[in-house]
Amino acid sequence: MKTDKEKLMDPDRVKPEGKRLGECMVRLTEPEIERLAANGEPDDRCKTCAFRNGTIPNGCPQTQMDALKCVMEGEPFFCHTPRVDQPADIENVICHGWYAARHSLVTGNEAAKMKVLKTPWPFSNDPEYSEKIKSSSKDLLVKKDSGEVLGG
Repeated sequence: MKTDKEKLMDPDRVKPEGKRLGECMVRLTEPEIERLAANGEPDDRCKTCAFRNGTIPNGCPQTQMDALKCVMEGEPFFCHTPRVDQPADIENVICHGWYAARHSLVTGNEAAKMKVLKTPWPFSNDPEYSEKIKSSSKDLLVKKDSGEVLGG
């Protein structure tokens, strides 16, 4: 039986959709990570960061949707890898990729500034996740010709 950590790092979790989401997340976040580094904030992402191109979490659709939800809603997204320098009394460390993405949203140009934007999907660890996904997708209809969303 796999541990929770082994399940998180299972390469079978990587899907084409997750890879596309992960590539977009990196494309949007990397410039801010570089800006922060240029201003003295080191790139402190772990080697398996969901915000680092090519990692298992970066290609996992559930992880990417959770990461995006956390960024948009201002919920903390924690690093899943214990740090060597992490104090024993600190249980979780905020993901540096998440920090950079949030920093970009709240300090960007005036047109892009936002604090919180609610997303219409649940977190993947929500006990009612599959039921909510089923019910929310039933309520949403999209016209093929115009892309207009009906219902929901």
